[in-house]
Amino acid sequence: MLPNTKADPMAGLEFEMTYRLRVRGPMPATQGSPVGEHIYWEMSEGTLEGPRVNARIAMPGGDWYRPGADGFGRPDVRVQFITDDDAVILLHYTGLVQMNDAFTKAAEAANATRFEDHYMRMAMRFDAGAPKYAWLNQHLFLAEGRLTGKPDRVPHLPRHVIAECAGLRRSVLSGRAYELPQRPARYRIAGCQ
Repeated sequence: MLPNTKADPMAGLEFEMTYRLRVRGPMPATQGSPVGEHIYWEMSEGTLEGPRVNARIAMPGGDWYRPGADGFGRPDVRVQFITDDDAVILLHYTGLVQMNDAFTKAAEAANATRFEDHYMRMAMRFDAGAPKYAWLNQHLFLAEGRLTGKPDRVPHLPRHVIAECAGLRRSVLSGRAYELPQRPARYRIAGCQ
């Protein structure tokens, strides 16, 4: 059993934080690469906001996004945060993004999507050294995302895509497997109404 935790036979998901980000790019794809195509996006701005953590991206992070022939993209993101009390938090996540018409058209036109418009799920892991944030190291986090559609107001920079994810804590203490509900309304991101 993990320290400072109790096994819960009905363990599940609970809201923990909201992750908002601004993405810049992409760079040209690595088409023809022997290990497969990647598209690099820069995570230029972002925040983590929740009852126990408030942080902003300290320096740009990166996504080695892999588009799939099956219509899904596979992000592989690493981002560095600094909290409002100066602690460093590292975030690594992977996931699945359904690149359907709703997603593609919204991304190209800087329009918003709804959670039900496409499948965007992320599995997130944190690395924090400060004792106050040790709980981040001891849980897996699942997120459901969407595009916000906020327009790019910085004309001299490359196009930005803006998205936000509802950070959800996943409890695995009982050893049972749990699935993320399709669209859990109570876990939606604050400010998305």
